Amino acid sequence: YTEIYTELVGDEHPENDTCSIYSSIPPFDLIWDFETGWQDWTHTNGMTFPAGWGVERSGTHSGYEPPDPGDSTMWVDSDAGGSGFWIHDSALSPTIIPNTNTVWLKYGYCNYGGSGGWLNELHVGIRYFTGGASSAVELTMYPSGVQSGPDWDSVDVSTYNTSDSMRVYFFFDDLNTWGFWASFDNVMISGTYPGVAEKPGETMPLVFGLLKISPNPVKDDATVSYTTTRKGPVSLKVYDCAGRLVRTLIDRNEIAGHKTVYWDGKDANHRSVAAGVYFYRLVAEEKTATKKMVVVR
Repeated sequence: YTEIYTELVGDEHPENDTCSIYSSIPPFDLIWDFETGWQDWTHTNGMTFPAGWGVERSGTHSGYEPPDPGDSTMWVDSDAGGSGFWIHDSALSPTIIPNTNTVWLKYGYCNYGGSGGWLNELHVGIRYFTGGASSAVELTMYPSGVQSGPDWDSVDVSTYNTSDSMRVYFFFDDLNTWGFWASFDNVMISGTYPGVAEKPGETMPLVFGLLKISPNPVKDDATVSYTTTRKGPVSLKVYDCAGRLVRTLIDRNEIAGHKTVYWDGKDANHRSVAAGVYFYRLVAEEKTATKKMVVVR
């Protein structure tokens, strides 16, 4: 931390005037209530609601919304999506920086489950990243054929709080049966840091630049680490070897610090990119940094 000494006019004991400013923020509970839209969540099947996850009116299916839903809830509705194709989709949280205080994932949910030949499942888990490798683990599942919820639920994530970063996922699968619907809301994970915040305990000077993408080569997905030294607009984009824009990962105002951003290996249309050489470019503080990565399939 840094100590700042002040002296007031007429102060008889200026030597006692200090103010301590810590270089890292304390961990806190991240909560997503979807009242202002997606709140930086993404989803994987590239289809809009009802055939994919979407932030919709809480009463889309009255009586099946999660507890305390407010005005908006995350929904997927295979029944309204129509028959003829298999609806399965993962909703993914923004990147989370865990620490020893990251213990519980809590949320409200409802999975209709279906009946007869029209079925659907809801799976909840995390995708975590450590040392350049990524893994997915299912924490709980609400089965087909029965209604689960609406209710609150919580799962222990402390086993994974030493990972470099993580993302929460809610995976809906209608088992190719033209099933029904599911919803979730008020997702909370305890004692965490958002992906744009400094990690706890980091006191080394900040130096602008791209740090790394892990893993590289990229097979399925990866995380990009970078550093900015002051608050302001930041963009992080992926380009192909011909210089064409493939995906915008970040384009917003951010605070200074070390950050990690997740890339699912897909382009702006949610299609998996082809194998080959790509470049990821950071633009901030009137500076540019570019590095190369290789995608393998």
